[in-house]
Amino acid sequence: PSPSRWCTSSTRWWYPSRWKVTESSGDTSLDMHQGEQAVQVSRAGPDDVLCIFLAGGEVIIYSGSDPGDASAWSIVGQYRIGQPLHRRAIVKFGADIAVVTRDGYVALSRVLKSAETEYPITLSDKIKDAAVDEVVDHFSNFGWQIQPYPQGHYLLINIPHSATQSHQHVMNTATGAWCQFTGQDAMCWGLLNGSLYFGAANGVVYLADSGTSDGGAEIVGDCY
Repeated sequence: PSPSRWCTSSTRWWYPSRWKVTESSGDTSLDMHQGEQAVQVSRAGPDDVLCIFLAGGEVIIYSGSDPGDASAWSIVGQYRIGQPLHRRAIVKFGADIAVVTRDGYVALSRVLKSAETEYPITLSDKIKDAAVDEVVDHFSNFGWQIQPYPQGHYLLINIPHSATQSHQHVMNTATGAWCQFTGQDAMCWGLLNGSLYFGAANGVVYLADSGTSDGGAEIVGDCY
């Protein structure tokens, strides 16, 4: 990817050494240093917003039609979540944004609601302890990623336990139920023509969620 910008679908990442935003109502500056992250979430119509995630966990949301015109561009709100773990741990998820943070797995829409109510902000409330334990134990490892998988009707969080081993927390997007996948030692995930693939540390790309065996072995499941 380009060192200045990496784009996928309608989500864009910027890595500027510094941004400055000035509004007619006064001087409002936003400083972003190398390593901090911004993601643009595009939705059709007047609800387009720019969501800026800072490395410390602050989220700043802008809305409008023209960032160059102070009368047509404004801050919608400023919110705080846990520290995002990695740029790949922030993803557009339908009309929402999902984020892996130091406090668990967060949906931005819930953060907005929680500003007015006691509505829980995490997607991972049902597995709160398990999610936080994984983050505490492995937050510094490379490989954290959220991957929506519409064809399989689930949202996958890759959890790197080491440089070669990982497992996944997986949420059923229809019911909100969670499970855990093991045996898929992925460093990264992606979709191609709707199918789910992952790349392993050995440089091999695997097709996931296909067939009736696990690389030729039986698929083992645990029921509780």
